Amino acid sequence: MSDESFSTGKHTWEIVLDNLAKGLLLHSSLCFFSSATGLLGSGMFIGVATASASLINYIGGDMFGYSIFCRDGRRFFQNKPLEPQESVFKQVPWKPKDVAKFMLDCDEGTLTVWKNKVLLGIAFEFLPKNRPLYPAVSFTNPGDVCTIQPENAPAKKRFL
Repeated sequence: MSDESFSTGKHTWEIVLDNLAKGLLLHSSLCFFSSATGLLGSGMFIGVATASASLINYIGGDMFGYSIFCRDGRRFFQNKPLEPQESVFKQVPWKPKDVAKFMLDCDEGTLTVWKNKVLLGIAFEFLPKNRPLYPAVSFTNPGDVCTIQPENAPAKKRFL
């Protein structure tokens, strides 16, 4: 999770998917299968979270985080995928060097997403208002690497 949060106004940042490792990590909290979500294996979750979000689970795996699963584009909140099969967010697969741009509108409670400068739309419309939200990333495999940076700026935060 970023050390910078936002609770009012509009804010944009980018997450560069520097590397998405292949394969499975055999660790119960990182390599998982859930019959509720249908998730198996590895991937990167990108989105926002409150300070109450679990740092053990993936972002979107509890009621305090909202994410897009980069392996297949599904959106997650409360450990459940949110969209039907035809969703625009399911542009499979996200690849290394893809750039996700986020615009958080704290006053409206929305998170809008672009992938490689193509607008995907509003990913979440029910974010908590007047509560600090942090840009957040969850990795499920060693070797996953991303960079979080202000839009059109040199790299600010690099996560391994």
